[in-house]
Amino acid sequence: MSDNQTVTKFQHLPNEILMKSFRYLNALQIFDSFDRLNSRFNTLIRYIPLHLDFQYFPQALCQRFCQEMLLDARMKEYIYSLHLSNKDSGLCIPFFCEMFSLLDFPNLRSLTLTDVNVTNSDELFAMLCSMSSLTCFRMNDNRFFLPDTLPSSGIRILSVCNFRGKLKYWDRFSSLTSLTIHHCVKNDLLRVLNDIPTLKYLQINSVSGFIPDFEDEDFHFTHSLQHLIIESSEYYEIEMIVKYIPNLEYLTLSTNSNGRQPTAQQWECLIKTYLPSLKVFKFCFKYYDAENETFTEENCKEFQSDFWCIEHNWMTEYILSYDKAMVYTVPYEFSTFYLHSSMKRYCNMAVNDRDIFNNVTELSIHTDKTVIYDDYLSYEGLPSQETWFELLTTNKIEPMISYFSNVRHLDMSHVRKLKSSSVLLEILKGTPRLSSLTITSDLLQSLWNDNELCQYFNRMIHQLDVTNPSYFMINRTILEKFCQVFSNVEYLQCGIGDKDQIFFILEYLSKLIRADFLLEGSARGIDISQLEQEIRQLSMNVYIDRVGFYSTTMVWIDRTMADNQTRT
Repeated sequence: MSDNQTVTKFQHLPNEILMKSFRYLNALQIFDSFDRLNSRFNTLIRYIPLHLDFQYFPQALCQRFCQEMLLDARMKEYIYSLHLSNKDSGLCIPFFCEMFSLLDFPNLRSLTLTDVNVTNSDELFAMLCSMSSLTCFRMNDNRFFLPDTLPSSGIRILSVCNFRGKLKYWDRFSSLTSLTIHHCVKNDLLRVLNDIPTLKYLQINSVSGFIPDFEDEDFHFTHSLQHLIIESSEYYEIEMIVKYIPNLEYLTLSTNSNGRQPTAQQWECLIKTYLPSLKVFKFCFKYYDAENETFTEENCKEFQSDFWCIEHNWMTEYILSYDKAMVYTVPYEFSTFYLHSSMKRYCNMAVNDRDIFNNVTELSIHTDKTVIYDDYLSYEGLPSQETWFELLTTNKIEPMISYFSNVRHLDMSHVRKLKSSSVLLEILKGTPRLSSLTITSDLLQSLWNDNELCQYFNRMIHQLDVTNPSYFMINRTILEKFCQVFSNVEYLQCGIGDKDQIFFILEYLSKLIRADFLLEGSARGIDISQLEQEIRQLSMNVYIDRVGFYSTTMVWIDRTMADNQTRT
């Protein structure tokens, strides 16, 4: 069948079917694919319910869609879901706020705010009190608490980074069924379970703090919770929580144990005692033992008994290294995986081996301190018996790397040194979807001479975070090499020593749309207002914000302004 025949048949589908299909697409995907195809699609895609999210889309496309909304105000009536972000976004929040107000979208039901800059936060939060139609609100920024202005009675889905000091407001969320909290203390968690009788789904990325000795009669649990996810906790914390949620059906856990190691039998007893309705259990249990004595391969195999594999069909496998052990259900459930150089994986032959780590999108590489292997790296001036680190070699990484083909972000900031640059080259070859890299400045400079690796950097990396407190682009030669290798970078975070380096980067990284500069040395005295004016003279529409103790200056760049002038 030819392409023309396929398009013709698609065009003949009734609007009802097309609209059902479009529900699964972002407004920008629909607009980019169907705008100007014909008059029918031009009308249809503008006046159907749309989810608008600017993350991971080209800046030019984001600007073009916004221009269409400015020309046709009726389009804004059909935006029911909106995600505004200063992270990985083709249109940052300040530029959006220059064109629109949240109140321009009268039928908005879902609003997500990610990495909000302080300057815009008051303006955005003030509008919330007039958005009574909201049923979903997500606030992905740990600098802000839950806004008091949020109309709570109609909210069914809520996501916040933290809410300390806001517990007195929970009784206002009378319709809440889904809650995500990035961090909370344990007594606040119990209070949430007690005070929100409609809650069915709860996700907590990190639990910490102290649980006082609550008496059962202090609580009035409704036992409505059916789905619980906790991504960072310990066994005794889980034991304290689960006795209050007996109707739980879906449980996802990631735990860390440094002292007393809970056994498979302890977990089995906990499930039988407190969670009789549990159907799906996905977990990753991590054990750390500096003496490498208390948790062995036999302990890991206990998670493959009849209770786990036959009675519940919870299939597991495990990984052992010098001072660590990890037992997890397969496929691996979590988006981040910490790969240590001395890891040895013990596969479960009863499952499809190639799909185990398909959910992993962020891979963090670590080298282990050890006294076993032949190749070491030692820090000068320190006792050698305490500072031997294994050099990262290809043969230690290659057996595992092929399983992480869906990885989009690679964190190399914990790697001191590579045996050779071919190690990182093999990692890049094994992760074809990779587009984001975190790496130390020292390690990065040691890789300049590998031309093939630099070609992979240039082709693959669109987001780069160069760590280390000190800036590394000390001279023009290094700066020119950096801009040549990473000419396709759109998001950059690095240290800067003076203002000239900022202008050089903005000029020669022609695709850059956001940069977080850690100002050091003479750069700390930069006048932000003057800097913004000087950059605008380069025909760049920019927004600059300075935050934090270390004078991090965030620069958002609208490249479409310069592009339009060039075409003119």
